[in-house]
Amino acid sequence: MHESRPKAPKMTMGVSPPGETPARRTRARAVAITVEDLLERVREGRVRMPNFQRGLKWDGNDRRALADSVYRGYPIGTLLLWKNPPPTAGGRGLRGVEDPPESGDRFLVVDGQQRITTLWEALGRRPDVDERTLVFSVQEDSFRYRALRADEREGRPAVAPDGRAPDVPLYVVLDATALSEWVPAELPRETKRAYFDLGKQLREYQLPLYEVDGADEETLRHVFDRVNTSGKPMERDEVFNALVGSKIGQGRDLAWSTRATVERGFGAIKAGTLLNALEGIHGTRVGGLDPHTFAVQDAAVALQTLRPALGAVAEFLQANGVPHASLCAYELPLIVLARFWALFPRPSDRSRRLLARWYWRGAVDERHGSASGAAQRHLDEIRDGDEEGSVARLLRHGGEAPDRSVRPSSGAFSLNGARGKVHACALLHQRPRDLRTGEVLTLDDLFGVEGERDGATGLLQRVVPQTENWFPSLATKLIHPPVRNWRVAIGEADVGALASHGIDEAARDSLLRGDANAFVARRAAVLEGWVAAFVDARTERERDDAPSVAHLARGGGGR
Repeated sequence: MHESRPKAPKMTMGVSPPGETPARRTRARAVAITVEDLLERVREGRVRMPNFQRGLKWDGNDRRALADSVYRGYPIGTLLLWKNPPPTAGGRGLRGVEDPPESGDRFLVVDGQQRITTLWEALGRRPDVDERTLVFSVQEDSFRYRALRADEREGRPAVAPDGRAPDVPLYVVLDATALSEWVPAELPRETKRAYFDLGKQLREYQLPLYEVDGADEETLRHVFDRVNTSGKPMERDEVFNALVGSKIGQGRDLAWSTRATVERGFGAIKAGTLLNALEGIHGTRVGGLDPHTFAVQDAAVALQTLRPALGAVAEFLQANGVPHASLCAYELPLIVLARFWALFPRPSDRSRRLLARWYWRGAVDERHGSASGAAQRHLDEIRDGDEEGSVARLLRHGGEAPDRSVRPSSGAFSLNGARGKVHACALLHQRPRDLRTGEVLTLDDLFGVEGERDGATGLLQRVVPQTENWFPSLATKLIHPPVRNWRVAIGEADVGALASHGIDEAARDSLLRGDANAFVARRAAVLEGWVAAFVDARTERERDDAPSVAHLARGGGGR
């Protein structure tokens, strides 16, 4: 779990850092609230998330850990809520919750969004079709995170197959009556009691809570910042969105700046990379921006510049063999190219070609490591008013090509490193086709609509098992949506679709007769040629990198 944990005995509401005084003192009241009562407040629309809160970051493991802690009575930290904020404070409800009532107390969550959202998503609402949610296994006394079957979503009374206790979706257990109707009547008394004990423990768990009253929004930001520094710190980009982005308004935070890349099918760029790119555009040293002192107007201008620059970078990379953000070899080129396009929104064809060489040489030679110092050295080479000189200086950072091979190896393949991403781009350049339909696979097929899937996760599918001579190398995998039976799909595919994946008739026949070694060896030779040709065409190491004659005549040289 990654939320801050406020230290209740030492909280000093209304006390600000030296030299900064909030508008007025606040009143904080320590109370306890059951999970059932808290979620009733959420259901009524009384509990809202401030605009400066970070989005839900927890994965399935975090959610299971929280539910297990509540179930076993472990402490999960103190919540911090702003009671009855002014209407100008805004706020957003959780999924499936309507607008807050006009009368009665209202609360904004200062600390505890991950915990409250997880509890609401699991216990307070029926999940959508194919949405993963928490269920409890009485057999194993543990929680699972998975999508529900149709009968589970509809809340129909469970049937105990072969006398086994079925998993119970947590959204059923918050209502004691609904849980009682759900539990299979044929189960032994003690098994039934396990379900009822689960429901009772989850409903009645006491959450420690601080209610902050009498604060204005600026004071709340101080409280929020204090809470953040009292526990595990948030990431820099999260603090930026909380303390700066929320003041800009109209949803213009770091995520807003990457919408142009998402709309192109390039996918979202990671928030930390976005903040570094914003620093590069603003002229702040990478890693040096302080959200506490960064002027809101400067941030708004930088974000407004960053968004179209990122769209142009995405267009440039896609045109030069990088179809998706998750396949960028390093984050450094995204940061550097964003500054370049911010300063030179219409670069010449020559500059674009040289920048493509710079990108691919850095990717293949593994020179674009993402340390902030390396990024800053490259950013310093991009100087306003000197497009060709900026490109020339970037190219000189590449140096001589190292003595290493780029061809795929017979060892285990991974998309986590630069080399694996280069190889994936080379395969995608062949426009692989769907083995079932023969149609060319689109970015939506592979990465989801507007990059909705988690990057390149699931991009490659393993089609043959590990063998004595071949580990899960690139030749054992296809860029393709999942298929239930690969041997059947490959056996029935047309020749053109197979060729788009580097599978000739001999390789197919080898796979169908169970000779995985022959299949992998034959396909590996094809992929090696593809990768070599792809890399050579983009690095263009034998070509002249010099600036144009006109630039040299003007006294430029890229120094």
